[in-house]
Amino acid sequence: MFYPFYSFFMDCGKIREIIPQYVNHSSSEENTQLIEEHLCICEGCREYLGDFLEKKDIYRPEEALKRNKKETEDKRVDLFNIVVLILGGMIVFFSLLLILRV
Repeated sequence: MFYPFYSFFMDCGKIREIIPQYVNHSSSEENTQLIEEHLCICEGCREYLGDFLEKKDIYRPEEALKRNKKETEDKRVDLFNIVVLILGGMIVFFSLLLILRV
């Protein structure tokens, strides 16, 4: 059962614990209502929600895309370096085999 204005007395710590569920739309209707009412009266929790959303890149998807693109490019560079090292090692190995057989 839901009690009106219960969120006014609810501990900010409890609200902050369920904010990730709220952001992911996986909180119950009762918790969603509690959070929304609490956010109306609590500036600290509104700031916490804003910081949480910034960390999740919900409000700045273009920056998240740039970061993902950079990470993908870094992975490609790493893969290229691994391939070059393997090929270089094979060349050295087979060169030594040829030298030692002659």
